[in-house]
Amino acid sequence: MKYRFTKDLTTTQTQTFHAKLYDSLEFLKLSNDEVIHSILKAIQENPLLEVDFDQYGMLPLDETYENVSQKPNLKTHLYYQLHTSDEFYSDKISSYIIEALDERGFFSEDTEETCKLLGVNKEEFLKHLSFIQTFDPLGVAAFNSIDSLIIQSKGKGHLLAAQILAECNEELLLKKYSLIAKKLDKKLEQITKELSFIQTLNPYPCTAFYTARDETKVPELKIEVENQQIMISPIRYYNVYYNDVYTDLLKTDKVIKKYFNEAKTIIANLDKRNATLLLIANELVTTQQGYFRYGDELVACTQKEVADRLGVNQSTVSRATMNKYYEFNNEVFALSDLFVAATESGTSSDGVKKALQEIIQQEDKTKPFRDDELVEELKKYNLQVSRRTVSKYRSSMGIPITGKRKKK
Repeated sequence: MKYRFTKDLTTTQTQTFHAKLYDSLEFLKLSNDEVIHSILKAIQENPLLEVDFDQYGMLPLDETYENVSQKPNLKTHLYYQLHTSDEFYSDKISSYIIEALDERGFFSEDTEETCKLLGVNKEEFLKHLSFIQTFDPLGVAAFNSIDSLIIQSKGKGHLLAAQILAECNEELLLKKYSLIAKKLDKKLEQITKELSFIQTLNPYPCTAFYTARDETKVPELKIEVENQQIMISPIRYYNVYYNDVYTDLLKTDKVIKKYFNEAKTIIANLDKRNATLLLIANELVTTQQGYFRYGDELVACTQKEVADRLGVNQSTVSRATMNKYYEFNNEVFALSDLFVAATESGTSSDGVKKALQEIIQQEDKTKPFRDDELVEELKKYNLQVSRRTVSKYRSSMGIPITGKRKKK
C-alpha cells in the first residue's frame, strides 16, 4: 500500500472562535469548515498570517462571511444554557454530549462506547444526558425522533402521550387506536385527544438552529485504488503561511513578535491536525482495505482498537475523525463510517445489515418476517444477534416494521 502525504485542509463556512486555534486538542476536533472560518478571522487580526486559495475557487473573504448561515447556532445556544444553569454538572460529560449532537440535534452515538470513552458509569452519563434534554429547544439530545416526541410530551405534562409513543409505537404506525386504548386501559377519547396533541409537536425541534453539519460535506481526503494499491491524498484547497514583510521587526517590536508567536502556533496546530488525521486515516484504510479493494463488507473496528494500535488516546481518535469526510469513487463519506461496532458474538454490524437487507428483499411479501423470525434467518448466515439488535438495525436502515411491509 502506498500513500501520498501533504499538509492541507478543506473548507466551507461556519461560526466559531478562532481562540480555539491555540489549543491543539480543540483544533483537532474542528471540522474543516470551522477551521477555515477560524483562520479567515485570525488572518484579519494578524498581519503575519497569509492564505492562498488554489484552483478550486474558494470564495473571496467578504463573500465567505456573507454566506455564513444566519440561523442561530445550536451548540452556542446550548452552552449558554449550560453555563448559566444553577445545577451541578460535569463539564467534560456535558460538553461531550453537546459536541456529539448530529445535524438533527440528536445524540446518536453508542451509549456504552461513550461511557467507556469518558470513563464514567452509565447512570452518571444518562443523568447528564437527561439534564441536557431539559434545555431549549425541548427534545434536543434525544436518541431519535420518537424519543424527542416523548421528551417533549413529558416536558409539557402529557404523560399519556409519552406512554403511547414509548409503548405503542407499532400500533401507532398501523393506526390501531382502539388497540392502543385497550392496551393502556384508557378510553378511546383520551387516546385521540393525546394523538391530537402529538400532532402539534415537531419530531425535529432543532431545525430552526444552525449546526456544524448544516453545510456541504467537503472531503479532506481522497482515497483511490490503482492496481490493488490504495492511495490516500489530502485534498488541497488553500495554504496558510507567514508574511515575511515584518521579519526585520521581530527583535525590536513586541507587537510584531506577539503576532509571530500566534501565527506560529496556528500553523503548528494546523500541521499537527492534518498529520494526525492522515495517521488515523491510514490505520482505518489499512484495516478496511478489503472494503476499498474488493467491495467487501466493513470489518469490526472501534476507536479504542485504532487508538491502541497507534499508541494514542482514544479521545484523540474521536476528535480527529469527528465531522471529517473522504472521497471515494466520486462519492463523499464520513470518515467515522469506517468504525464498525461488533455484536456480542464478534460479528460485524455491517455484515448483519447487509444480510438483513438481503433477507428482507427475498422474503414472502404476503407474510414478511417478524424481528424474532429475522433473528432465526440470520443464524442461517452464521450471524448471532438479538431481537433488539435486529430491530435497531432495521430501523436505522429505514426498513418498516412487519405490518408496513406486508402486501396483499
